[in-house]
Amino acid sequence: MPAFFALISALLLLISSSSSVRTVVPISPGSVPSFTSLTAQQRLQLPDDTKVSLGKYVTTLGALRTQHRNRRLQISRAAGLGLGALQAVNHATPVRLGVYTGPILQRVGYPVIEPAKDYSQNALDMQNFCNAAKAAVCLYYPASTTLFQGGGWAENIDPYITDASVCASQGGSMLSWACQYNYNDWYNAQFNPGSGFTYKISCDPTYWTVTTVDKHGAILVNSVIGLGATFTTGSSPSSCVITVWVTP
Repeated sequence: MPAFFALISALLLLISSSSSVRTVVPISPGSVPSFTSLTAQQRLQLPDDTKVSLGKYVTTLGALRTQHRNRRLQISRAAGLGLGALQAVNHATPVRLGVYTGPILQRVGYPVIEPAKDYSQNALDMQNFCNAAKAAVCLYYPASTTLFQGGGWAENIDPYITDASVCASQGGSMLSWACQYNYNDWYNAQFNPGSGFTYKISCDPTYWTVTTVDKHGAILVNSVIGLGATFTTGSSPSSCVITVWVTP
């Protein structure tokens, strides 16, 4: 009898041990599931190369995890990058335009600066970048980030952010299942040209083109990425920064 009870105890211990081991259910070969269809355990433990659909595009869990980890770093570095972009554009070739055709008088001018409200609905790293750049036109994309080209902005989705307060603190908009971060993809600067203005351009042609520079006081920058396209930025942040100095 003691041997019988010892056997029963061993079996119970084996059953208890095996039930505590959780196996990650693999994805069917060839299928691309939506991120929302994955269990919490799958989202954390499936391999990085697992493909998932995320709203309007397909990516990998590894890419999503990397972007999630990098976001805080991007936010903390953005202001310094904005200052660097301002220094870079200051070395660009200046161009002067104006409706006044007489001699240029030695008057004290003033800079045109894009109002912060025009990018206040964007991701916090872009806000920090543009607050530091203090330019007439400021557009920015973070490095190594997958973006979907929407209407007027490029959006990045982080499904690993599920807390609305965290999302909002990073300049995002909370969806039902993820946090969406927007980056303006075009801008139309309009200003009083005074007697004329001088402008300088430092703009990454991979993503933007300067469509119009109007002597009456307007600069239009548009995206070169087609509407509905998905793209991943390079290893360094990209920007389009234009400074304008008006002579009264």
